[in-house]
Amino acid sequence: MKSDLKINYGVLRDIRDSVSIYKTALENMKTSVATIDEAISNSSGEAVSALNEKVEDFSSEMSSCGTELEDLETVIDGFITKMTEFIKPVVEDKMMRVDSTDISCNMDSIISACEYVQNLPSKVGTWVAKSEFASMASEEKIRAEENNDAKLAEIRWLIYNTYIVFINNLNYKNGGIL
Repeated sequence: MKSDLKINYGVLRDIRDSVSIYKTALENMKTSVATIDEAISNSSGEAVSALNEKVEDFSSEMSSCGTELEDLETVIDGFITKMTEFIKPVVEDKMMRVDSTDISCNMDSIISACEYVQNLPSKVGTWVAKSEFASMASEEKIRAEENNDAKLAEIRWLIYNTYIVFINNLNYKNGGIL
């Protein structure tokens, strides 16, 4: 189908690992070039000047290549991480075929879970304990309960904000249609 995605996480991880190996090899090359540069630094002559120019050019190219490899590794790793949030591989090294409708259903279940958590009562059981047993509780216990209530409220607020961001992103990606 046109809406299918074909993903092989094992191959993607192999590519990311190969990029990492290239980065290590590039670092080794930089060390070697620095050693050569140090060895010829006490020499002079036309050949040494030409060699110094080549070393400078090569060092600049290696630095540029290192930046590109770092960016490539970050992009591949980010893609793997984001995609596994939506599509969990059954077998790491096999091609997976996923319909975009499945992804949409996963997103709907995330929305439902966020709405469910957001609608949980904010003070499950704690208000009863406070009102009935406040006189028997120590100040330390009361402060601990209030601190826990504040943490729960903060967690609910974070979940709600994440839900809003998720809905807005989903709404934006769907052209304003949820």
